[in-house]
Amino acid sequence: MFFRDRQTLRGLGAMLGGLVLSLCVSPALCAAGGGPVVAIDLDRNTAGVQDQILDFTGGSVVQGAVVVTGAETDTVADYTIELALARTGGAAAVNCTNTSFSEGEVTSNLGTVLCGDNILRKARLFISPGVALGADGVLVVFNFDAELMCNDGESIEISFTSTTSNPQLGISVNGTARGFGAGSTNEITTMTATVRCGEGGGEVACMDSGYYVLDALGGRHHVGSPATILGSLYYGRAVAEDMEKTYSSPAVKGNVTVDQPDLAVLDTFGAVQFVANPSDTPGQTFYWPEGSDPDCGYAVDVEVTSDFDGFWVLTENGGIYRAGTALPDGESAALGNDAADLCNILGIPFGGEVPRIGGFPTDDGASIRAVGFVVVRSGDAAAPTGFVVLDSQGGHYIYDGSGNTLSDGTDGSILNGATAYPFFPGLDIARDIELPVALLASKAFVSNDPTAGLVIYDGWGGVHPVPVSQTANSQVYFLNNDGLTTVGLPYVQSGFDDPSTTGVDESDDQAVGIDVGSIFKDVEFCASGSEGVYVMDGFGGVFAYGSTRSDANSLATMFTGTPYFFPNIYAKDLEATTLIDQMVQEN
Repeated sequence: MFFRDRQTLRGLGAMLGGLVLSLCVSPALCAAGGGPVVAIDLDRNTAGVQDQILDFTGGSVVQGAVVVTGAETDTVADYTIELALARTGGAAAVNCTNTSFSEGEVTSNLGTVLCGDNILRKARLFISPGVALGADGVLVVFNFDAELMCNDGESIEISFTSTTSNPQLGISVNGTARGFGAGSTNEITTMTATVRCGEGGGEVACMDSGYYVLDALGGRHHVGSPATILGSLYYGRAVAEDMEKTYSSPAVKGNVTVDQPDLAVLDTFGAVQFVANPSDTPGQTFYWPEGSDPDCGYAVDVEVTSDFDGFWVLTENGGIYRAGTALPDGESAALGNDAADLCNILGIPFGGEVPRIGGFPTDDGASIRAVGFVVVRSGDAAAPTGFVVLDSQGGHYIYDGSGNTLSDGTDGSILNGATAYPFFPGLDIARDIELPVALLASKAFVSNDPTAGLVIYDGWGGVHPVPVSQTANSQVYFLNNDGLTTVGLPYVQSGFDDPSTTGVDESDDQAVGIDVGSIFKDVEFCASGSEGVYVMDGFGGVFAYGSTRSDANSLATMFTGTPYFFPNIYAKDLEATTLIDQMVQEN
């Protein structure tokens, strides 16, 4: 559910209700991530961990288990675990009358069980010594036989309720209390599971509740029924550049402060602001006023840290700046590298040594500049595994977490210099680069994850998965259109006039290249992690592919009411929120 840990735990808490996590008293004791993983096995009678059922019949019983995977010598003791079930449409997902729990390999005479319309909870306390995983590296924490309720075409997403929404939740591994969810004390990696109802398998439905569209003036337009994110931020002129979903904590529920979905908006001058709770915005030391002509160029992209207390900002010339928890103590906000400042690598006009493609104008403003980047995260916001920066010609620049160039990188990784990326020589056409949500959500994402991938989007509407030729294990393989649908995404090789620019008509291909005047701006993955994307053009038109579609053979999303700014090219970014975000707000 992606919360941050802001509450103070007082006293011992309700011992019978669950495991109480102590406050951090030492950085060493609070180191994040890594090591064992807590997962949901949806078929405990089959070898391995099955985290999907793609042909489930509603009303049937799932014979599942919660398991810990890791090293043979890892041990598990006390736990209080709650599984949150989100069914398409929000209806009850569990029939508790026909649901039961049983012991796994971690047993005790003290603990509780609870079943609700959308939760399964079990606790076992005062277990000593801990139980070792053993030679197979898998330990069954507890079993459940749950009757799940859903109709054909619906899905149920099962996740671990965050410790920061309930401080009694957690698990003791290797003698240390570990929490669930981003921002929790000593977070342990958790894996979600999905049940798809209906025959024939197929893709898992996207569990998004809606999305927000950012316009160039700073306005946010909600589509569908996204989590409510309201605020007064508005520039009134075309200086908004990018937007990312984040979380802040305005709501007190019971005795717990629960983080709520928020949006972080970046302007041209490098300032980042949270929309719903501006006071939660991490402080920053960099800003480039209008007319200052900064050496690294103005800001173009922002990425938020996994703890939501920091961010990185990319500039036109390739500079990367850090704020909040992304900035190591005592270091400059600007990320350096082993040769020179990163911003010296870009900001190159076409012409001379960098020719335009044949027949395109040479004085139409085309340039090779940074347009986007992705951050390969680690458990430490101040020490990411690496960065991939994309320029407008499709060139990519791979750095480690300190900004040093990775020429070889790590085998099997998007940070490997040998991995093939698309390239568009002579064209100002690349527009966006994105990581799948499954990678963004995991603090334990490592650079050599064999399923890792990313997507690059061009201004004509082309979607380019990277790596392009890997096996179906890749989280972006579905974008190869391998038999999923007969209808692709729109592809328009033309220029469009922007009425905000005077003295030039971008639709006149004799004066302006059809790459410079291209219309498509943004690609975003389904926020709940299934195989689907949204793409958006500069007028605000939004199109879907995969699980985000209302119908497999339609370009339409599941939602109606997207703003349309034609003839103004105002649309800048799209960010979706999940059904779980909405449930957190309502409950």
